[in-house]
Amino acid sequence: MGLVINSESIEDSLIQQDAEKMRAEYTKAFEDMESEAREKQLLEWARDNVIERTLLRQEAIRRDIQVTPQELDEAVKQLKDAYDDSDKLYAEMNCDSEAALITMTALSLKTGKLIEEIRKGAPDPSEAQIEQYYQAHAQEFTIPEQIACAHIVKHIQYPATEAQVMDVMQKAKAELDAGRPFGMVAEKYSDCPEQGGSLGAIAKGQMVEEFEDIVFHLQPGEISHIFKTRFGYHIATVYDRKPSKIADLKEVRKHIEKALRDQTETDNFYAFLDDLKDKALIEEV
Repeated sequence: MGLVINSESIEDSLIQQDAEKMRAEYTKAFEDMESEAREKQLLEWARDNVIERTLLRQEAIRRDIQVTPQELDEAVKQLKDAYDDSDKLYAEMNCDSEAALITMTALSLKTGKLIEEIRKGAPDPSEAQIEQYYQAHAQEFTIPEQIACAHIVKHIQYPATEAQVMDVMQKAKAELDAGRPFGMVAEKYSDCPEQGGSLGAIAKGQMVEEFEDIVFHLQPGEISHIFKTRFGYHIATVYDRKPSKIADLKEVRKHIEKALRDQTETDNFYAFLDDLKDKALIEEV
């Protein structure tokens, strides 16, 4: 059984080929579905894909969308570069010769230009739409708590022993307890002395858990006890703390505008595709 789409015959083998391309990921995604129902749905989706591609290709031809020789040459070259075996390339493109490959590639480019043309017709989002999106997605724009911190670290590396490393850290802690500036002590003792051991501003999830468990409980100006992580022994301090907050609209405006524009472009495209389907004559044969 095959299809006739606006008087163009479509062999059932094309639907089967599309199904096979999707099968691995599709089966994984729907592994809990009963096998017969899963196979039926796979074939239905493949059928829909073939119909949509055919209608878009027919419309691109109807509109006489043009492709330059340079665009076509580059596209064919990219295809050939992606395949070591021309037979595999021909099978993927469902053609059997160089001439057929060029024809199929040209049609693919024309269809791509049509899709781009339809999507680009979307208007810019209004101020009201931007504000509404911002309010509805406020949690997406949450800036996590951040701390500006520094540390003194000694790695446990041969030939130094753990006891020797701890001895160095205790000397550093004694100097800190005596009031010597943290940066100066870091430059003297730390294995990462640059900029006084500063780590800059960090948010949770950027450092190892055992380090964050200490530093995110420190108050500005407070110095930790000596503690251990998988990287060695540390002493940490926090210089500043910024609580979690929702970013201002002006900070995320461009992101929102892009999200709204992308959604409108997608909606426009699918509305266009639905219109093509509504107008098409699609017959089972």
